[in-house]
Amino acid sequence: MLNNLSASGTVFRAGGPRLGLAFLERPRKVSKRKPPRLFLARRNTVDPKNTSATIAEFILWIRNRCKTITVVHFLTIFLLAIFTISSHAADLASSVKERLIQPEILRGDFEQNKQVSGFKKPLLSRGDFLVARDLGVFWRTKTPFASSLKLSRDEIVAKQDGAVAFRLSASKEPSVRMINGLLFSLMNGDIGSLGELFKIEGSVSGKSWQLTLTPKQAALSKIMRKIELSGDQFVRRILLDEANNDQTLIRFTAQNTEPATLSSEERARFE
Repeated sequence: MLNNLSASGTVFRAGGPRLGLAFLERPRKVSKRKPPRLFLARRNTVDPKNTSATIAEFILWIRNRCKTITVVHFLTIFLLAIFTISSHAADLASSVKERLIQPEILRGDFEQNKQVSGFKKPLLSRGDFLVARDLGVFWRTKTPFASSLKLSRDEIVAKQDGAVAFRLSASKEPSVRMINGLLFSLMNGDIGSLGELFKIEGSVSGKSWQLTLTPKQAALSKIMRKIELSGDQFVRRILLDEANNDQTLIRFTAQNTEPATLSSEERARFE
């Protein structure tokens, strides 16, 4: 559990040693010539038992570093992958999995409405996504600003307007290795970690289902109050209620599993 967690300060401390991502950099413009470098402190001290703190710290770093890649993007990628690909669960989640299809590849579009606290009009963005069980997740925003976030086995890469905002290697950064390892474990059906991170509640009716995920640990609670998901054979809707009183509603459309193999252009997204 984090004892000190601040998006504006620079140091994150856990109950034991510092985590791998111990310092946040203030936002700055992306250099097209030389992608900005992440400076880490004590790179090899990630606590594998403190997954919640590591994820929370990493999400906050993204929010400070890359303004078009938000908390919402990162959490949505995890949720979409988990509830699309996972094939084994227990209790309520098991009933949901029975209704979800289990494709190797899923494509679709999204529309995101973000209601920022203190503003009347929501912020609207649109784009598409690609989930490939063996390769990872690619989330691409097309309007109003172009950006993308790729999570693969080897790295996490964010781009803004075609320029690399950051590239983090799983082989070099223990925090990235932990996060990517968790994602792919969840995608392959091991959802034990999900139950450790969230309290899962909800209901099933016919072919439809709805779930509410509430963070169990303080680190994630500082970012997210709750997450609501609903759908049928696909995840159709995700509502994220952030701790800062912002709310984001994401609707997924045009979801399909064919063709069952990636095109050369789609495969190139993961290279």
